[in-house]
Amino acid sequence: MAATDEGEEKKKVMQWIGLNQVENYDNLVSTKWAKCCQVLDNLISFDGSGKIDPVSLVNILESVGITENLDTILRSAESVKELTRRRLETSLLATVQQMPNFPLGQIFDAAINSNFDHQTVLIVGLLGRGKSALSQYLACGYHDPDKQDTFVSGDMGRKGGGVTQEAWVGHFPFLGKKSTKRWVTIIDTPGGNDENLPNYTNFKRLQTVIKKARFVNTILLVVTAQDIMRRTESLNTYLQEFSLMMQQDNLSKNVAVVISRGNMLVPAFFPNEERFQYALDEAIMIPLRQAFGNTVPEFRLSMAKMDYISDPRLEEKSLITANTIYENFLKVEPIDTQQMEALETRVKRLIKQHVKLEEEQKQTKEELQTERDEHKQTKETLATAEENLQKTSEILEATTENYERTSKDLENERDTHKRTFNMLNDERDLHKKSRAQFETERKGHMETQKKWDNEVEAHHRTQEELNDALRQLANAKNKLETAEVELGETKRKAEDKEKIEKDLEQTRTELEQANKKLEKKGSMCIIS
Repeated sequence: MAATDEGEEKKKVMQWIGLNQVENYDNLVSTKWAKCCQVLDNLISFDGSGKIDPVSLVNILESVGITENLDTILRSAESVKELTRRRLETSLLATVQQMPNFPLGQIFDAAINSNFDHQTVLIVGLLGRGKSALSQYLACGYHDPDKQDTFVSGDMGRKGGGVTQEAWVGHFPFLGKKSTKRWVTIIDTPGGNDENLPNYTNFKRLQTVIKKARFVNTILLVVTAQDIMRRTESLNTYLQEFSLMMQQDNLSKNVAVVISRGNMLVPAFFPNEERFQYALDEAIMIPLRQAFGNTVPEFRLSMAKMDYISDPRLEEKSLITANTIYENFLKVEPIDTQQMEALETRVKRLIKQHVKLEEEQKQTKEELQTERDEHKQTKETLATAEENLQKTSEILEATTENYERTSKDLENERDTHKRTFNMLNDERDLHKKSRAQFETERKGHMETQKKWDNEVEAHHRTQEELNDALRQLANAKNKLETAEVELGETKRKAEDKEKIEKDLEQTRTELEQANKKLEKKGSMCIIS
């Protein structure tokens, strides 16, 4: 396999052709463009803007052996307002093909001072779709199978192989008109799905070619009515493998679809425009979106002279369409093919990723099985939970009924409690009033008790006074009785009789006073 790959590298994979077909044109362009690439690879923009420092450019030219016209190149580079690496790269690719037999110093000076537009167009598509015919049309403004000085096209090659078996890189004024100052470098590629040229080998060679070209402005996918009428696996595979080779996240901004003999689509192949657009989206645009990231514009071209004979307006319409294609990609950022890694490396990395993905898939399957087992167990648990939930629901319904009954009872209890509470409040109010009345009565009773105590104390004092008076009366009575005895015994004391009577009279008077006083005090005690 290694020997085969080495043989593929040594085999010539591209042919330079151009308007100025000087002797040994292919070798001259190849050699001088390689030298130009050496200079471009050494150019560095230190501020990141892509601008070229004239002095650095001259020093790099001198370091690679280009010593002629250095002063002129320096003046030209300084006179250009914005000389960027991209602009110099584009101009150099055009100039080296226009002036292959001139010294490199003159080529660089001419490239710096150039004032024309230039694009690199990559023509791709399946075998026998008219890629070389389109390449010739873009170079000359028409397609003539007998014309052999540009891109060769015609019937299928031997054993079913296409006419183009290696990439042709041609530089021409766009549509053959120098006056427009539009130039184009066209890369015509071998057809895809060729039995004699496997896609892997084809794309491996093509990658070498476009890396030598350094950049691609436009990629034109050539299809025919047969490709649109039915979606084929071969086109899907070709687009996916092409996208793999280009290694771009989104190629769509640099891609357009060209339908050869587009004037015959409606009604020869499709009854109306709506049906054609549906078929185009199904067969072409969907695979393109999957491979390139988005939808791309489509253009219909009629390149055969025989079509112009039947409808002369087709020639002008095709030229307008071709100019529209060119203008659409003038301001689009070109694809930098220098960033592409070798297809073999890309495939090896993808194989490693595929192996890793298979291992991850195996692990994922095991995890999935575990998840399924857990899911089954969870499902059983869920079934049990559903049964429990059903029972719980029944219990909850019964509880709800009880709750409703309890709620009603609670409402009744609340009403009863409310009435009882109101009664309690009434009792409290009545108790407050009774307590206030009791306090009033208690205060009156205390005052009455105090008066009673005072009366008792006065009665005790009066009783003591009465007792004193009674003792005095008893004493007086005793005295009276003694006096009477003395009076009876001592009649002889006649002279004292009158005195004794006076005393007795006086005593009786005092006794009467005492009795009156006693009666008065006794009545007072009874009243109290």
